[in-house]
Amino acid sequence: MKKDFGTFEATTEVRSAVTGDSLKEFFYELGRIRDDKVPDAEMDDAKNFLTGVFPIRAETLDGLTSLIVMQELYGLPADYLQTYRSKVAEVTPDQVNDAARKYIHPQNLAVVIVGDAGEIIPQARGYASEIEVFDVDGNRIDAAKYHEVDGAEPHDFKGDWALDLEFQGQVVPVQLNVSQEGTSVSGTLNTALGSGAFSEGSVTGDKFVATAVTDIQGQSIEFLIKGSLSGEIMAGTISAAIIPDSLPFTGRRKA
Repeated sequence: MKKDFGTFEATTEVRSAVTGDSLKEFFYELGRIRDDKVPDAEMDDAKNFLTGVFPIRAETLDGLTSLIVMQELYGLPADYLQTYRSKVAEVTPDQVNDAARKYIHPQNLAVVIVGDAGEIIPQARGYASEIEVFDVDGNRIDAAKYHEVDGAEPHDFKGDWALDLEFQGQVVPVQLNVSQEGTSVSGTLNTALGSGAFSEGSVTGDKFVATAVTDIQGQSIEFLIKGSLSGEIMAGTISAAIIPDSLPFTGRRKA
């Protein structure tokens, strides 16, 4: 890595169901930083943060070493560390736009998403001409299998479902209430641990995915629901951060 070849990245953590909306917001903001002048108040906040945190970065031996290595790696001036804060304070909104237009090119970005490929890929296709899929061990997966349901008519998941959830060797009854409009679903999940609502679920062919948010002892917990439909039988899994493994379920739609 040499001078002028550093990295630029923007990151966030969101639920799989809103990946598409998040990508849309990313590209909107990247376009804004190129085309719109930074408001004075936002510019002042950014300068105050960068100049204020800089001394903290140099307080430890590791932090100072990192700054010196960066200085040498990119061939920065000998007085870079001494003049950093004053030069940040001198940056103008026009310079920010000029730098953004020079270095930030949204059409050439590499987008990396970690999550459920089956749910994410349909949302990401509009933002990339080529998609590669890897498993948790870094092995490439054939992305073609995620295209099999393209154009498939969304199955009907709406209604009240009585599910049997397998939990620690026991069968636990769970109620799932689903409202559906096209490929969008919303509803509620009722379990022994609590009840939660979801409003941004999706249906792709015979697959259903949603994230229900439940309050347990004052803590907000997300339950990821994945199901597939065969006739009047739904089978799938429910998972959450507080549960070590995904819990399988099967169930029927109530009459």
